[in-house]
Amino acid sequence: MRLLLPLLIVLFLASCNDKTPDVSNIKVDLPVDRYDKLIYSIDTNNVAEGLKKVYAQQPGFTNAFIAQVLQLNQPYSDTSKILQEAMHSFLTHTQQLKDSVWQKFDKNTEWTKGVENGLKYVKYYFPQYKLPKLIGFIGDLTGREILTQDGLAIGLDYYMGKDFSYYLIPEVQTQIPTYLSRRFSVEYLPTNCMQAVIDDLYPDTSFSKPLIEQMVEKGKRYFVLDKFLPKTNDTLKLQYTKDQLDWCYKNEKNIWKFFLDGDLLYSTDPSTSNFVSEGPNTQGMPQESPGNIGLFVGWRIVQKYAEKHPNITIQQLMKLSSKEIFNEAKYKP
Repeated sequence: MRLLLPLLIVLFLASCNDKTPDVSNIKVDLPVDRYDKLIYSIDTNNVAEGLKKVYAQQPGFTNAFIAQVLQLNQPYSDTSKILQEAMHSFLTHTQQLKDSVWQKFDKNTEWTKGVENGLKYVKYYFPQYKLPKLIGFIGDLTGREILTQDGLAIGLDYYMGKDFSYYLIPEVQTQIPTYLSRRFSVEYLPTNCMQAVIDDLYPDTSFSKPLIEQMVEKGKRYFVLDKFLPKTNDTLKLQYTKDQLDWCYKNEKNIWKFFLDGDLLYSTDPSTSNFVSEGPNTQGMPQESPGNIGLFVGWRIVQKYAEKHPNITIQQLMKLSSKEIFNEAKYKP
């Protein structure tokens, strides 16, 4: 009993400090439309008629599919020969990819669970937000998550597992290298979907601002992501490997010194986009560093600010300017 009592006290204190809300009673109706099933039902000998039926059922996403997947700069038209030819070409050359996707996702109905759980937290924090339905599609790796009036569309071909043979084709790897395709598995799906919701709630307008403001903006968005997916591992949310995240923690002071010594924080030079964009690592830093290292820095700054304001809400924090958060955080690793 003497040994048990301290353990119970620790567990009690830990539960008191856990501010994760209980969403077990929040109901989320998450219908899933398989747009891929719809378009592959098109008779390639009569694409015009098939497209007409598809558009009648999914007008919003069909126009998004035309723009982002078929990459045509035009909305749906039942008389467009260019559209019909593009759809015919897409349907015929993606048959093998379609077969692989269907083999994986027709048998697995669990892939929506993480998204559903994330949407419970969205509903908790934003009760007035209209939760999207899910739309599964195949885009031949030209569209991952697309939010439209019809719902949140998910490119299922992005979630086949990092060793999927299609990702290893040399022509594919020139466009999508291994440091990206290593994340093409279903455990990343909730993170990517919640990021799409965050972009809908709070569009990012920081692109042309000084680097420090871009980094803090990323940190703000991670703050929201952490609220929506509180039980998801940081490696999945930051999309770093465990070794990369460990390296960031161990070298946090040196990372910050790098930005200070290079006089980079207030730079608006386009070359600084390297620090807030994807890459195998960060240019100018050791090979062990992750790409998009600005996300880590921005996240730590926002963490520092949140420690000083433990009761701040998502809405309150997102209203603050990145400059205000940075100045008050007094970040000094």
